Amino acid sequence: MKHSRHLTRSISALVAATLALTACGSSSTPSASRIDPVDRDDSIEFVGQSDTDSAPTGPPPSTLVTPPKPQPEPEPQPEPEPQPEPEPEPEPEPEPEPEPEPEPEPEPEPQPEPEPQPEPEPPVPGPADIVEPSPCGPIDLIPADATITGDLLVDVDNDGDADDRLIGYETAGGDWYLRAVIDGIHSEVALPDDAWPQGVVPLGMTELGSLTEGLEVLAVTGGGASGKSLGIFGFDADDCLFRFTVSGGNPLDIYIGATVNFLDAFGCLSTPYVFGTAGFWSSAYVNEGPDGWFGSSAAFGETSPGDFTYLPASDDFIDGLTLDDLPTDMFDCPGVTHP
Repeated sequence: MKHSRHLTRSISALVAATLALTACGSSSTPSASRIDPVDRDDSIEFVGQSDTDSAPTGPPPSTLVTPPKPQPEPEPQPEPEPQPEPEPEPEPEPEPEPEPEPEPEPEPEPQPEPEPQPEPEPPVPGPADIVEPSPCGPIDLIPADATITGDLLVDVDNDGDADDRLIGYETAGGDWYLRAVIDGIHSEVALPDDAWPQGVVPLGMTELGSLTEGLEVLAVTGGGASGKSLGIFGFDADDCLFRFTVSGGNPLDIYIGATVNFLDAFGCLSTPYVFGTAGFWSSAYVNEGPDGWFGSSAAFGETSPGDFTYLPASDDFIDGLTLDDLPTDMFDCPGVTHP
């Protein structure tokens, strides 16, 4: 029995060694997991057992050990994707150099003030100023050898600009005319040949007629050494110049002036007078010697288009006047140049 225990321990030690070899050599060749047969004569010595001892009953202990299950090989891990190299940081821009301060500009030298230039005289109308055909009929140019006795810029068409012209002139043959130029339209009125020495001089425009559209033109149309003749002119619907008449007949001609024994005066009724219409008044004074001066006056208005007539009950008579009673100004018409 003692020998059996000894044999049992030997077998257990052998099994333990086999297990140890199996654990250590599981990754070696398959032959390392097999236990080589033991030479009973060389490896195991039965001490104190007789030949007569019977073998142990029951199956002999197994000398083989079940090898462990093979471990699954680890799945290969995918290689990490290469990461892009970081872009290099941009180099800092150099600081701009400070710009030099601009040099101060030199102060401009004072310029001398320009001398005032005289206003140019309006030119004599030429071919470029005429619009053909004219609604006022055929009209010749002012001759180059004509004498201009008056040239006035006015606002005939009432557009706010004094760009219309009134021109008085005498031809080389001694003919006298008053010409108007309105928006390129030329028209004129022939005047008596005795306009000299006063000539034909436009004075300006004012409201005299109550029936004709627009303002009327007042102009010197002649005269003598001691006085002047005045004419009144208007414009028709075609802006053509015409001369007013008096009492439906002769051209209207008003005389102003003074001598030792006569005095004639003229005045404008630019606003409705007591007679209810625009127009003008005319006064005449006569020296009667020791009895003094006798005066008379009357008013005239446009009672039909283009014609002035005496306004009833407008006349006035007075006698016994002295020189101190006579008007000192023979022309009274606001807004018109004194002749």
